[in-house]
Parts: sequence; C-alpha cells; structure tokens
Amino acid sequence: MDTTTVYSKTAMGMTELANRKLKLPQSLRNALILVDGTHASSHLALDAKKMGAPADFIEQLLSMGLIAQATHDFADTSQAANDDVVTNTPIQRDEFSLFRAAKDFINVTAVDAMGIKSFFFILKLEKAGTRVDLVSLLPDYIKAMSKALGADAAQVLADRLKLMLR
Repeated sequence: MDTTTVYSKTAMGMTELANRKLKLPQSLRNALILVDGTHASSHLALDAKKMGAPADFIEQLLSMGLIAQATHDFADTSQAANDDVVTNTPIQRDEFSLFRAAKDFINVTAVDAMGIKSFFFILKLEKAGTRVDLVSLLPDYIKAMSKALGADAAQVLADRLKLMLR
C-alpha cells in the first residue's frame, strides 16, 4: 500500500461515528476518528498505533466502506469528485467552520474515551463559543484523555486538536 495515500471518511464512516451500528472494537473506532482527509497513511499509521489500532486498520476500514482514498487535489479547492467521500480538509477556512470542526472533534473523542464520565467536561465544552474558548479547555482535555486513554493516545488527539485550533 502506498504510504502517501490520503484517506477520508465516507458518509457511512461518519454515520458509524454517530450511531455505532457496526459496534467496532474501540481501537478500530479510534483509528476511524483519526482519518481526516489530511494526513498520509504513513502518518496515520503512526498515530493509530499509539492509539492501539491493529496494523491492518486501513484495510479493515476500507473493506467495511468506512473510509476511501481521498479523491481531491489539495491544491484545488473544488468539491471532491467522489461525493460519497466526506473530506475534512481545511478547505473552508472561515472561523465558524474551524470552530465547529474542533468542537465536534473534542466532543466525539471525549465521549468515546470517557463515556458517561465525560458529562461534566461536555458541559464545559457546550459553553465554548469561540476557538479561544476551546484553546482554554485544552489542558483539561489533555488531562482527561490521558486518564482515559493513556499519555501516548492523548498526545495524538491533542496534536490533532492543536492543528485544528491554529
């Protein structure tokens, strides 16, 4: 497999994150969360390994139709050719889109890692109205994720979040 290939979640992958119908193992679900349409598979593999994903996670997610090779050109800001692929690339750079993507990422990863224990953290998250507010939550997020997933996995998620909050 080409290590420079970039993958994005499909509509089915996004639905799986929201509904959990396939009951993916947690390590595979964590890998699916990491697929964002911006990182090469080699980088994705390193991060997924830190999150405890199996070595063949890309093949598994591909075979289930949860991810697909990104079909867009990063230099081109036009719509991806394959409408089934949901691209999370930073093509839309307006403040609200950036805020919403970061807030959704925090919500999904916190609830996924902590379950019901995330309740009070999510209440704080819901009060956030700007990216600056999200940045102020970053230390609490890292602490909570470290406790739930371990330091390596928390660092992977924190690094992704920091990129989103730039």
